[in-house]
Amino acid sequence: MKLAEYSAHMRLTEALTETWYGNPQRAAEAIEAALAISHSLTVEMRAARILAEIGKEDEALALASESAKRVPTDTLTQSIGLPFVQAVIELRHGNAARAIELMQKATPYDRARPGARLVRGQAYLQAGRAPDAVQEIKEILELRPIDPTGPVFSVVRLHLARAYALAGDTAASRQAYQDFLALWNEADPDLPILRQARDEYARLQ
Repeated sequence: MKLAEYSAHMRLTEALTETWYGNPQRAAEAIEAALAISHSLTVEMRAARILAEIGKEDEALALASESAKRVPTDTLTQSIGLPFVQAVIELRHGNAARAIELMQKATPYDRARPGARLVRGQAYLQAGRAPDAVQEIKEILELRPIDPTGPVFSVVRLHLARAYALAGDTAASRQAYQDFLALWNEADPDLPILRQARDEYARLQ
């Protein structure tokens, strides 16, 4: 990987972190900076995925579609990258079943793509499929050795808590919330994701 592309991916990691922590404006600024550095396929597809998550749907779909057209035989782009963008957009419109269908293409690569699995887990949650959501999200935690510092693993316990709550397992949900809050005990207290988790946990008591 060339230095410019590596630098762009570092900015995209920043963007993804800001996205999950609830700062979409900062995420958008980091994406813009990344695309100013590099327009490689991997940078564009990753940028498109994050754009979809912060609600910039038209921009995300246009970038992902154009990138995918350039590499019609690229397996990861066609099976993970483009479906990921499409699924996130479907979720934002409440179309969980369609999102689940789209993300089935990524299942052969589940052991290496925790972010894609999290989208599927969120789709199961939105669809009310609590057992599937619990199973999907628990398996994501088992993937931590492949990327110990990946931001996905700092937020996945919150989704697990929600899945247990949906399943009616209050004790397990409470424990997952406690695990999440303990992991974040030194974080800025006003982070949107942390405030939301505390509110959800309080309602569970």
